[in-house]
Amino acid sequence: LLKKLTSDQDLDPLTLFQMGSLYQSLGKHREAVGFLSAVNLEAQKPRVLPTPRLKTMDLTSRVALSLFALGEDVEATRLIESLPDPETRKEMWEAVGVLAAGVGEAALADRALAQALRYGALSALAWEQWGHVWQSRGNERKAAECWRRALLSDPRKESAAVRLANLLWRSGRKSESFRIFRSLVHNGCIQVPVLLAAALLAKETGRLEDFPAIEERLRWWLSLQDAETPPGEEKVFAVLAHVLERQGKADLAKLALRVVAWERGVRGGVASEVREERQAHALGHVRYV
Repeated sequence: LLKKLTSDQDLDPLTLFQMGSLYQSLGKHREAVGFLSAVNLEAQKPRVLPTPRLKTMDLTSRVALSLFALGEDVEATRLIESLPDPETRKEMWEAVGVLAAGVGEAALADRALAQALRYGALSALAWEQWGHVWQSRGNERKAAECWRRALLSDPRKESAAVRLANLLWRSGRKSESFRIFRSLVHNGCIQVPVLLAAALLAKETGRLEDFPAIEERLRWWLSLQDAETPPGEEKVFAVLAHVLERQGKADLAKLALRVVAWERGVRGGVASEVREERQAHALGHVRYV
């Protein structure tokens, strides 16, 4: 659609860049190079709405990505290695690696990030994307190591923490997983999948003291939704399940209902224990008399 709308116009640098990026996402790298090669960074002009200016790093990393994907490795490597200093070359290799991971070019991402690492420490984003590459190859140990490195580089990297916590949960390491989810909750995360995972793991690991914080975050999320709730229903997870079902998020709603069922079971268990205690007390009193 964008191509059709702009086919009879002289395209400005940002539109050319966006067209090249779109073709990359489609795996059409020859067309991408055509648009990207036409970008003149010096011709950028202010727009009605504020738009960040394209930088050399943005453009060169995109061109290098498509050249690598087309098998023109010598030209792509020359483009990067001709940069003036090691730090800039490191950043460029890293940018190519992150872009490659984003468009599913796992082999290229692995190669580019390994090359960047030879020049210096990687960013949290690069470690996170490298972890995603290893996970796509079925190597969860390497993926976990990368996500741990991402969090060492930036402890606030929420997406890496979620990936690591989910991997640990699937591996049966529930206590480790819960510690990460718990940290996300207490740092203010209001992503519903994270909060549901934290609730389920709190239940499974017996860390019920963390439930109030989880419920507080869910109430905050619910307050932001323009959705009807069941009349007279006050239990957070029951309301959440109802809202998620209305939003068409059936899988998440099922998780919320698992927590609801567990809560009802706990209340039922407590009521049963009270009844048994009263019966035992009555029986003991009769025997004593």
